[in-house]
Amino acid sequence: MVAAAWRVNDRLTPEQPEQRPLVRNVSARFNYNADVTDESGPHLATVSVDLLGIEARSTTLDAFSKAWREETGPLPSAAVTKFAEGTKGGPAGNAIEVEIQCEDLDRAKEASQRIQAWFMQNPGVFDVGDNLDPGSEQVRVRLRPGAGSHGLTGSAVAQQVRSALTGVSVQTFYTHGEDYELYVELEQRGRDTMADLELMPITVAPGVNMPLGSIATIELSSSFARLNRRDSVRTVTVTGNVSTEEANASEVMSRFMAEAAPEIEREFPEVRLAAGGAAKQSAEALSSMLTRMMIGLFAVFALLSLQFRSFVAPLIVMLAIPFAFVGVIWGHLLMGMPLSSQSIFGLIAISGVVVNDSILLMEFINMARVRGDSPAEAAGQASRDRFRAVLLTSATTIAGLFPIMFETSRHAQSLVPVAASIVFGLAASTVLVLIVIPAAYAVLADVGLAPRPFAGDEEE
Repeated sequence: MVAAAWRVNDRLTPEQPEQRPLVRNVSARFNYNADVTDESGPHLATVSVDLLGIEARSTTLDAFSKAWREETGPLPSAAVTKFAEGTKGGPAGNAIEVEIQCEDLDRAKEASQRIQAWFMQNPGVFDVGDNLDPGSEQVRVRLRPGAGSHGLTGSAVAQQVRSALTGVSVQTFYTHGEDYELYVELEQRGRDTMADLELMPITVAPGVNMPLGSIATIELSSSFARLNRRDSVRTVTVTGNVSTEEANASEVMSRFMAEAAPEIEREFPEVRLAAGGAAKQSAEALSSMLTRMMIGLFAVFALLSLQFRSFVAPLIVMLAIPFAFVGVIWGHLLMGMPLSSQSIFGLIAISGVVVNDSILLMEFINMARVRGDSPAEAAGQASRDRFRAVLLTSATTIAGLFPIMFETSRHAQSLVPVAASIVFGLAASTVLVLIVIPAAYAVLADVGLAPRPFAGDEEE
């Protein structure tokens, strides 16, 4: 892998600005892997590659990882190989993560293979695997039927086998000022093979020994290196990565849960599937944001109710918020960007901004009504009076955010969806506020639901 990284560096360096070497350093660390937190040993290794800074290179991390993976090729001696950026899964978790809950690990492994095969059919998906790593071979000893008639139990036999193989302390003696503990165990040449285990003497009664093979079956077997549980149920996790240049992780996970998951659960009735990783964290974050947004909207409604002394006027004012959402959707479609958590941040931020123009518009409508204008006249006049102010206020805000929306720096990419949400949301709400809110006020007045006009110094 180290040599493959340097070969990729030789191929991509000519494409970099001033042809600076893309790879600055490659290091290999043994006995450690960030994806394996509960074990260590010589079977683990991590190869790290330091690249040029983001602004100093033209190759993206996805492009380098893909080239490195292709240059490395399959590693027959490796059980699991993953190419990833930074630490495990990043702050948002794995792009692809499916949790399989099943007590039967063999069936869980079959379901895992089906899930991996489905994901690998999708372009842009790579490094798909599970955490059911194969363990080392072990010797399994089972008592034969009828062995209990000798008074033997499984734990008694296990204790004798353990003592014979690992030793048992039989005496502690003191000499020359030091304590020494004496252990007794089978000699090495008497426990090297399966045949030695078959002939190992087991005490079944005082003074009576029998070969282990006559009272128990001995067989080689293998198991899994580790078992994970979630909510007290054995859980196998399938993980993978997605190239952002070729696929959308949220879309892939959504299609899997809608199309493949029900079919796999029907085929494996004892299996339960659940989405995890970035998809789960995004859903939790979205739910949390929407909850807080509803609390904020209720606070806005309460404050406007006190200001306008009406429960209808705040609803008219807050019509600007869904108009802003329409603008956010169309803006992302025009720019070819998917809706993300940053987009929702921008929508939440703009919710408190777009009502400002509506508040002033309602205030001007109320002032015109106090002067004696009809609802339709007051609504039309307020829209004309506030047209220039509303337009200039929105235009200056949009002009300030416009450069961020088209920023190409990789450091600013997380701000682009926020800026797009604010720009397009504000643009849509500005146009619609000047047209729809006066019209909504006039319609409500026709049906007798318009807020009652009041003078600023009027007492309750």
